[in-house]
Amino acid sequence: HENGEETEPVETISLIIKSDMLGSGEAIENSLSKIDTQGVKVNIISKGLGNITEGDIVRAETNGASIFGFNVKVSPQAENLARDKGVSVKLYKVIYDLINDLKTTIQELVKPEVERVDLGRLKVMAIFRTEPKMQIIGGRVLDGEIKANAFVEVMREKELVGEGKITSLQSGKVEVQRVETNQECGMRFEGKAIIEEGDILAFYEEKQIIKKVG
Repeated sequence: HENGEETEPVETISLIIKSDMLGSGEAIENSLSKIDTQGVKVNIISKGLGNITEGDIVRAETNGASIFGFNVKVSPQAENLARDKGVSVKLYKVIYDLINDLKTTIQELVKPEVERVDLGRLKVMAIFRTEPKMQIIGGRVLDGEIKANAFVEVMREKELVGEGKITSLQSGKVEVQRVETNQECGMRFEGKAIIEEGDILAFYEEKQIIKKVG
């Protein structure tokens, strides 16, 4: 990590791997280590040789693990026990399929990152209406552009005094989606009513970035 901080794993996937040959288990483990897991920890509890047994099912249940079998079979007793205990057992003949399945599972667990995107700033020139959790205000866009449904930070003499959301934007008494630099507009602010004339509103959006598991 560039900033020296460790990313906390968001989830853990525990696996028990059973394969027909020692080399297969090692090849699977090697492939797993190359997946970019995006903060999801893949924990291999054990690698073993031979068919999947009742003992494997018990171990999987105890550790909250899934069993991946490669070129092996499941004994009927183990299959019944897995069903009773709700243990997931998956069998594969191709390592690529096993890895792809695991990537899909990891992708479902990866939490999207939220990125702040700054839009523009507005100077408050008038307060038209004030209620406890809402204000109707007017102002002029200083820079950038502002958008309806954006989040805002209320700045007073460069200090952050509050925040909220703009739920509607009007320019020339017409409902609009965005207003550009130097234009004047009216808007409905929802949040704790603390905005005063002369305050600066900093507009921003939050975008979710879904990381692709590679």
